[in-house]
Amino acid sequence: MNDGVVGTAAAETADFFQSAHAAELRLKEAWKVRDMAGAVAAAEDVLSFSPANGAAHRLRLKALLKLGETAGLAEAARSAVPFDPESAHTGARKLAAAHDWEGAATVLAPLAASSEAAMAATNDLRQRVASWLLSSGTHAEKAGDEVTACRLWRLGLAVVPDHAELARRVGRAVSSAVGNARAHEFATDPRGYVITWQRVLEIDPDHGNALKRVATACEKVEDYDAALECWARLLRLDPTQTTIVQRMLRIALSAQKEPEALALVLELGGTVPEDATGERILRKVLVKCRSAVRERDIPTAARHLVLLRKCAREPEAYGDLVERVVPRLAAQIKRLTAGGEPSEAMSLSHLLLELDPRNPIALGNLARYAYMLRYFSEAGAFYRRMIDADPSSAPPWLGLARSLMKVGDVDGAKAAARRCLELDPERDAAREIVAVE
Repeated sequence: MNDGVVGTAAAETADFFQSAHAAELRLKEAWKVRDMAGAVAAAEDVLSFSPANGAAHRLRLKALLKLGETAGLAEAARSAVPFDPESAHTGARKLAAAHDWEGAATVLAPLAASSEAAMAATNDLRQRVASWLLSSGTHAEKAGDEVTACRLWRLGLAVVPDHAELARRVGRAVSSAVGNARAHEFATDPRGYVITWQRVLEIDPDHGNALKRVATACEKVEDYDAALECWARLLRLDPTQTTIVQRMLRIALSAQKEPEALALVLELGGTVPEDATGERILRKVLVKCRSAVRERDIPTAARHLVLLRKCAREPEAYGDLVERVVPRLAAQIKRLTAGGEPSEAMSLSHLLLELDPRNPIALGNLARYAYMLRYFSEAGAFYRRMIDADPSSAPPWLGLARSLMKVGDVDGAKAAARRCLELDPERDAAREIVAVE
């Protein structure tokens, strides 16, 4: 299948795609002959190639349920919640029956959040699991393990958010930890100060005051990584906090971690301020971008360039760098594809599209990759983008036709196939689609 792929990349990545396809065939065969252990192993293989494969998630969970095993059941049930909530509910019941209350809770929390119907259907089980977590946490507290106690109580609250006793226990534990932390002064006992406030965060990971105190203390001792992590957690809670963004950027300048901090700020929805600090950050990232180009580290240069363009007030501000980076990145993608490293090639293809949304190499690779991994709707979207960029090329029309057939849009597939034949009458695959009854 050569639609949209440059050169001989299709043949050179055959091993990867053949392995992915072989894993799917093993899964289907194991399920067909009721080899449940084989189905679990095959599903794991499929998911290693295609992590969002809904069928593999469903069949792995169903196979584990038929085997009656609880090992790996919690993770399988959690991952299957978006694809098969009914089986996920069954998995949660099995875990509860085996007294794996924590495992059951990790399934029930996202399951209840997925829909009102699921919340109602799981109510009795959620109440029972929450009660056991309350009891287990109480035993841990009596044994002197307050961190475990509060972790179990918080997990119970995730399952039953309006559980009054669990909320009271968590609140009491947090108040106790905060009181203990306030007894330490950074000036006289910096290590004890940080440890006790970190203990608050172990109990309540989103405790704003504790995050600020730990972040500030880590700045003072020049533990910039820990400081950035704490400020980032605060920014995640409220991306509108410009003072936190400024603090993170100042730390980045001190630690020479400007690209990392800028990426983090943008990822969390923050905005780079139009002040001296913001300008310094952008200048530093620009310098590192140019340095990466000189050192021929094109992926790093491209990542820096994407960050700069997201912050640019004028889209053409970095046009000269885009012109230098795009062809080199495309060439590297072709080398990776030819060398049998499709996963890295696809990752860089996404990066290339950030810089050049109509790039045929990136679009062609991603379209074929999505199709081969059976993400047919995604593949169709990439083929449409290829067509928008160049409507006169026949291969993307054929790729679109095939993708539409896979999702059941026969009329759309035939229309795309007919357009392909208008451009290239020798495409037998397109003729076969047009002839479908």
